[in-house]
Amino acid sequence: MLQAIEQDPGKETLARLADLLYDHIRFEERKLFKYVEEKLTTQQLDTIHEQLSATPACDTEWKDEFWLKR
Repeated sequence: MLQAIEQDPGKETLARLADLLYDHIRFEERKLFKYVEEKLTTQQLDTIHEQLSATPACDTEWKDEFWLKR
């Protein structure tokens, strides 16, 4: 998908990325998270939560302010 965007950053390619991202998030919400909650113990879930909380989700020092309109 990244190669497709690099080759053709047009609206259709970005719309396809948006659709894939939407589908991925819906899968996590509807199936994956429910499955994990059924299979793991509370202690295992707490351990995962602690580990994820200790790790930054992303670098917050953005050099390129891509969200600003120029």
